[in-house]
Amino acid sequence: MIWSSICIDCSRKFSRLARLFRAPESLLNRLRRVAARNDERGGESDTLQCVLAGSILSLRSEANRNGWQNWGENYEECVDLLIKYLCEGAEALPPANRSEVRTKLEAIREAGRTGADNGRFAYEECDQMVEQVLAWCDVHRRPILKPPGQSFW
Repeated sequence: MIWSSICIDCSRKFSRLARLFRAPESLLNRLRRVAARNDERGGESDTLQCVLAGSILSLRSEANRNGWQNWGENYEECVDLLIKYLCEGAEALPPANRSEVRTKLEAIREAGRTGADNGRFAYEECDQMVEQVLAWCDVHRRPILKPPGQSFW
């Protein structure tokens, strides 16, 4: 009995110690976790957090995997959605951040439209928007659900 409690206590201490030396979770993994946590149905989400996370993850993936070669209406909608809720909505980022975020999102849109042709890919802007979406989700921890009767964000 005594040995088992000593072993449990040692196990807890080693677990705490291991957490100290664990590499911090990457921003992308944190954002993926936020998206998964807020995606209850596994498809189109009812939470704004999941939609924003999914939008920037989708844009970043297209930039990194395809160099914007498959840019289309769905990516335009992702940028529009991010602008709407990060820069214009009632739950938007603080006013000091809005113009910078809008500029970066427009740079992403421009890279998507012409990036592969002009050598402009907006990778840094995508990474910075991952940070901004994470910051927004950290402030808005309670799920923001789609209003009744609204079919899409």
